[in-house]
Amino acid sequence: MATEFQRARQSLSCLEESLAVLTGDEAEAEGKAEHQDWVLLTGCCAAERCILEEERKAFLDAEEQLALLDQLTVKMRRKCAAHTELEQLQAQMHAQKLDREVAQRVAELQSIAIYGHSFVEKVRELLSRFDAAKERFRSQVVPRLAGASTWLERVGAATSLLRHPDEVPHCEDPPEAAVVASCEADEVLCSERRKRQE
Repeated sequence: MATEFQRARQSLSCLEESLAVLTGDEAEAEGKAEHQDWVLLTGCCAAERCILEEERKAFLDAEEQLALLDQLTVKMRRKCAAHTELEQLQAQMHAQKLDREVAQRVAELQSIAIYGHSFVEKVRELLSRFDAAKERFRSQVVPRLAGASTWLERVGAATSLLRHPDEVPHCEDPPEAAVVASCEADEVLCSERRKRQE
């Protein structure tokens, strides 16, 4: 059975592979798309964008890996933070007498901070890579393929908006929010195309 670190490392590798596909050369992707029969028509500005099957799969894989890593990294971050706090308290312990409250906190942290010093460094490096990949997904992939995400929602693909409607502020009807998000994404896509043409 794989440890949470091994599962997180494997999931992060998959996420980074999907991001490589999604953030690759757009001109090359559009050249490949000439032979595809799937075309995404965005509604607000009538821009046309061919979505490759590979891009659709990579987008869904990336979303799945992000969700999994979000869950795994919560525990890992808590353990790293506990390790750091434990080291600080142990340093204080040597410098002064322990009061009862500090001794209880040290005992509590020792049960949480199960990572050793060298393993904490590996986990922190993995968490740093995850944060960078997550930011890259949000800043480079989502704006470029937001229309694809909306299209996928319409054909039944689960996205975070439809999976968690309670997390959308002031939104009683998630499909309407998806339409608004689609229009906003279309506007971003149109402005990107205009910038490229200039």
